[in-house]
Amino acid sequence: MDLQQISQSLNDFSFSVAIPSSGENVTGKFYTIRDEFKLAQIQTSGDTEHVLNGLYDFVKEKYYTMTPKQFDELTLADIQFLLIQLKIQSDEPVLHLNSTCLKCNGKIPFDLDLTNIKINNKEYRKTIKIESDKLTKPLGITLKRMAYIDMRQMLSDTPATPEMYLRNSAKMLYASVESITLGDEIQQNLTPEEIENFVNDIPRKYSKEFQDFVKNQPELIYDVPIICPNKECGHENSLDISDFFILFF
Repeated sequence: MDLQQISQSLNDFSFSVAIPSSGENVTGKFYTIRDEFKLAQIQTSGDTEHVLNGLYDFVKEKYYTMTPKQFDELTLADIQFLLIQLKIQSDEPVLHLNSTCLKCNGKIPFDLDLTNIKINNKEYRKTIKIESDKLTKPLGITLKRMAYIDMRQMLSDTPATPEMYLRNSAKMLYASVESITLGDEIQQNLTPEEIENFVNDIPRKYSKEFQDFVKNQPELIYDVPIICPNKECGHENSLDISDFFILFF
């Protein structure tokens, strides 16, 4: 009796899911008891950066048809979404949790249906058009969502000063520039220095468009209200799942 072959055959299933930011389909494998132990080890490290990087590598391991290019371009919301799909496909889609009412501080037992988690902002690219009588052709700057590999250092560093916050905001803006077009000409694969020098000289009146795109990142939300069972309260609470991928796995 080949026990290893038997156990592997029990998990010989796969599923397909689309990466939110690109719409490209990738194939994943259900996670196993071994993976459960691995996830537990990642969580108990107590190091946020280690947890983020561990789950990032876990996505790469389980979505075996993902190309290196697809993997490198994953956004934070992509990783969260793909982790949720792994959880739904590999385990029960409903989590039995407890929350605290924000009004009366009472305990609220509730069932969190992972299939109700959505992405609230699906604008993954935006082209900002620059108008000037100094230009003979239309100028456009296409922004894309910052890849997680570029963002993770900033996620692990809590801005301790206004200067650090501004520096990280600028880095996010520069890393979001995908291409620059002038008429039919297109410039891609620009160096960070070229992007920084170009963007810094753009008229300030366009700043809000750039900043709005960078600040309003796609994020996962759970918009089903959690009703306090206390008859004297009945408050409708909302659930913040910004750290769900650390808490639920």
